[in-house]
Amino acid sequence: MMTHSQDVDSTGLTEAFVKQSGSESSSGESIDHEKSSLKSAYDLLGDNEECHLMVVDDAAALTAEPITFNKSHGITIEGIESNGYRNTEATIDCTVSASSVLFNCAKHVEFKSLAFNFPISRSNKYTVISAGSDSISLAISDCSFVRVNINQQNGAVANVNGDNLVANNLVRVTTGTATLNAVSCQDDTETVTFSYSPFSFIGAREVSLFGVAINKVNVLNGAAIKIKDRIHNSTKVVIEGMNMMEVNSEGRTVGGLQISLVSEESTADIGRSSKCTFKSCTAPNGKSGAVFVKMPEAMSHLKLPLANNLDIDRSNIARSTATSLFISAPDYEEFRDQEDAFEFQQSFNGDIVNLVDGEEVEMAQGDVENILNGIKDVVDNVENVVNKVKDKSTTDFGIEIGNLALSILKLIIILIIYRNTK
Repeated sequence: MMTHSQDVDSTGLTEAFVKQSGSESSSGESIDHEKSSLKSAYDLLGDNEECHLMVVDDAAALTAEPITFNKSHGITIEGIESNGYRNTEATIDCTVSASSVLFNCAKHVEFKSLAFNFPISRSNKYTVISAGSDSISLAISDCSFVRVNINQQNGAVANVNGDNLVANNLVRVTTGTATLNAVSCQDDTETVTFSYSPFSFIGAREVSLFGVAINKVNVLNGAAIKIKDRIHNSTKVVIEGMNMMEVNSEGRTVGGLQISLVSEESTADIGRSSKCTFKSCTAPNGKSGAVFVKMPEAMSHLKLPLANNLDIDRSNIARSTATSLFISAPDYEEFRDQEDAFEFQQSFNGDIVNLVDGEEVEMAQGDVENILNGIKDVVDNVENVVNKVKDKSTTDFGIEIGNLALSILKLIIILIIYRNTK
């Protein structure tokens, strides 16, 4: 429990307080003497200690300013009640268009108990939280990303026609470690459209997502959550308790969760201790609606949910037959044949047809098209034969019979090839 007093040592302040109704003339050293500016409160903190920036809950959201968090040992930005109790969500108004990154995180940065009211309009295209080349660790816990309601000042909801959208990311990490715990981007009624993945992790050493919840999100390019490694920098991925509902991507991969790994040292664990739910996740042009996993080696590097730890249904939609889960790996067959590799299927009573290896999915899609075209040819030739019989044209009738026989033979060959590839 923190007190209302502020400890000061030779290195300077270790805590600073800020709220919307504070004052720039205040010391910022205690509750009831808060700064009104996030930047000035941050500048009060010393460089040599673990620092805390306390965002005091207020009737009005604290106005954000572009800041690079770069304290020597790290900083925690945390929401608290006006009486000093922690773990209270305080709101930050992120409606700022002055910078391409609102919070640029270097070294060790942690956000706790905060609601980020991110803007949804054409004039505000930036990343809310970014951890770039100077980042060692980024942690976000008990935080929500709140789409600004159309009735709020300077806000415009991105409706389903996509006229207004957030152009970039809510969270973007390109190095170090990233941990999200109890983080949400949800709304009861409105769908928000992003140009790119709202949560993007490309090149991070570790990505740990616990209890992340996303709903009513549309992405023009990419998935709701995109995780990629680099060939010489492996990534350890852990996903637990994820909940995705009504998520769509117009891209060619997946709507919900994308894990694309190229390093042979990278690993991915999904749903090993907590249930993950993916429903109404769609990618009409993609390989899977819910989850896409691609890696050079699945054996011992990929661990899928345990029994009862994956909740999916037929509301997930994709262009291929893998409407919920798409796995692509050179050793897929060996992985598939492991005991309990797909243990979560036990809860589906065998009624699940949308778990298919990536290579097989693409072949199946092509086979379906070939079969349909073959059937169409047969039907067309049957119709031509019938017409010639009606016209009593014996010469043309013989030609059409030959064409019909040829189309039937082609269809039989297609079906034989299809059967032999299964």
